[in-house]
Amino acid sequence: FYTTDESGSVTIRRSADYASDTLYYIVETKAPEGCVLSSDPERIYFWFSGNSRALKPAANTPRTG
Repeated sequence: FYTTDESGSVTIRRSADYASDTLYYIVETKAPEGCVLSSDPERIYFWFSGNSRALKPAANTPRTG
C-alpha cells in the first residue's frame, strides 16, 4: 500500500515485486478525511522500463501489443 504526501503525490520505487515491462496500476482505495471516494475510481497505469525507471503510459491508458 502507498500513501500520498502533503501535495498528493506518491513515489513508487522498483523492488523485487515489480517486473520490467509489465503494466501495473494504482487506484485510490481510501479518500482523505472530509472527501468522498468515487464509486468508480480512476486507475493510474505505470510500468518500469528495463533501466528500472517508472514510466506512465501516454493518456493513462493500458498499452496494447
